[in-house]
Amino acid sequence: MKFDFLSLWELTLQEDLDDEGIKMLIPTKRGKLEHCFEKPPLNMQGKNLIMLMGVPGSGKSTMAEELNKYCADIGLSSKVISLDNIVSDFLTQNIQIINFDVNTDNLQINCLQNEFNESADLYDVIILDGTFLSISERFVVLKTVSEYFSNIVGLFLDTNLDTLQKVQAERFFKRLTDEEFEYYQDLAKQTLQNEQALTVGFDTVYIIQR
Repeated sequence: MKFDFLSLWELTLQEDLDDEGIKMLIPTKRGKLEHCFEKPPLNMQGKNLIMLMGVPGSGKSTMAEELNKYCADIGLSSKVISLDNIVSDFLTQNIQIINFDVNTDNLQINCLQNEFNESADLYDVIILDGTFLSISERFVVLKTVSEYFSNIVGLFLDTNLDTLQKVQAERFFKRLTDEEFEYYQDLAKQTLQNEQALTVGFDTVYIIQR
């Protein structure tokens, strides 16, 4: 299957979407919300997607590697797709030709589309590591992949403020400015307050407090 994230992403950029356009963007699946998490429920015969959500520094990359190991332990092939890493790799490989005025969001969606098209058929489980606090970004991915993956699990990492501030203070690379840190905190709060929207597109969403 070929995934086309870009077509839906372009819809989100339109200022006046009609009802049909909005319908195209919203995943039809409505999942359940859980607050107790041990291991993700995985389909041993089908395709699985695990989407990690949370502010930068909340522990998503660490969780992704733990999940990758868990999949190997139970006999499922898996791959971690880190949104930060695939964009960084693309920029490194195309440093001489890249247009630095390019829209970052468009670049992320394009890189994500390429990665899914290269990897999805090869693995039982795709572990997607990104913030995904934006409803539009989340819906674009979930709507596009909904017919391919038989099991879609969301893990929202709700990391306490003290831990996040400590992580940011210890970072040299990927350190957020105070304005960026506050922006992501506000997004996370809004996401948690709208539990109904958080479960759209998933079979199950787990809120993991850390």
